[in-house]
Amino acid sequence: MSGLDIMFSQDGPSRTLSGWWRFLANWLEPTQLFCDDVNNFEELNISLAPIDGTAKGVKVAILRISPTKVLVIESRRYTRFDNELRQSLFQRDLVKEDWNGILIYEYDATSGHLTDFFKPVASNTALSEYNWDGVTRYISKESEVVEHAGLRFSVTKSGNFDALNIRKSTSSELSAPRPTPSPAPSPTTNDFNVEPFVFGGAVRESETTALSTWYGRFFRSYRIQVVNSSSPNSAPLFDTGIVNDYRTPILVNITKLTCSRDLTEVAVFYSGLDGKGKSTRIEQSSALSAVNIGGDGKCTGYWTNGAQGKD
Repeated sequence: MSGLDIMFSQDGPSRTLSGWWRFLANWLEPTQLFCDDVNNFEELNISLAPIDGTAKGVKVAILRISPTKVLVIESRRYTRFDNELRQSLFQRDLVKEDWNGILIYEYDATSGHLTDFFKPVASNTALSEYNWDGVTRYISKESEVVEHAGLRFSVTKSGNFDALNIRKSTSSELSAPRPTPSPAPSPTTNDFNVEPFVFGGAVRESETTALSTWYGRFFRSYRIQVVNSSSPNSAPLFDTGIVNDYRTPILVNITKLTCSRDLTEVAVFYSGLDGKGKSTRIEQSSALSAVNIGGDGKCTGYWTNGAQGKD
C-alpha cells in the first residue's frame, strides 16, 4: 500500500487504518458505508467524508468488480498522527497536500499473507509525473481522473468532503494508451556539487547473472562493480566502467557471476560527469552471496526456488 496504511508500514506517510480494515472490524456504522456491484449502475455520484474526521456521512465506498475483488474508495486528509518528518523511502518530497484527496485501491480476496492483496490505483496525472525514486503518488486530487477495471473515477470537488463521479469507461477510453512517467529533466549543470542520494542494489537472476536497479538524484555518472571480497586485490568479476547518466532508474545487467558467497556489489555514484565531483559509495553482498552448492555441485538460490524462498 506504499505506506498508506499503518498495518503495512508505520514509517509511511499515513499512519491510519484503511477503510477495509475498519469495515472488517465492524468499526463503521451502516450509514458510513456505501456498497454496490459494478453491474448495477452506469454512473454514480458519491460524496465521501474524510475517514479520520468527525463529520457525518459515507466514509468508505466498496464496489464489487468480480466474485473475488472489490474496489475500496475513501477520503484521506493529513492528520497530526501522520509522519511529517518524511524520512523514509515512502515519503520522498511529499507535502501535506499530497495526503489530501481520494484513495482508491483494489482488494483481492484470493491473495493471502505477505502478498499484494491491496493494490492502490493512481490517477492519470500521477502516472504521468516524473518520480526520481520510482514511488507513485496514490492520493488523487480535485480534477484528477482514475481509470481502473473498466471504470472512470473523476474527483469533482475536494474540501470538507470529496465528491466523486463514477461511470463506465467508453470503448475509446478503454483502448487509449495508459499514461507513462515523464522522463527525467535534463540537468542544467555538469556537476550538481552535492552528494548523490541513491538506493537500490542487485538481485540474482541466475547463477551467473543479476539485475542491479538504482533510484536516486543529484548524480551525473556512476560505476558498478562486482568483486570477490575474499580476494580484494583481484580484478572485478564485472565492471561497467564510468557511465555518464542522470536518469532514474539505472538498470544494469550484471554478468560473469560465480557461485560464491564472497561476492560484493560496489556502486559509486558521482555528482559530476566522468566520475568527478562528490560521490556516494554503497557496498552490499547479501543478494549476490545468497547461494548454495548442492551435493550434485549445482548452484541454487532463491531464483531456483520461486516464491517459496527456500535456501
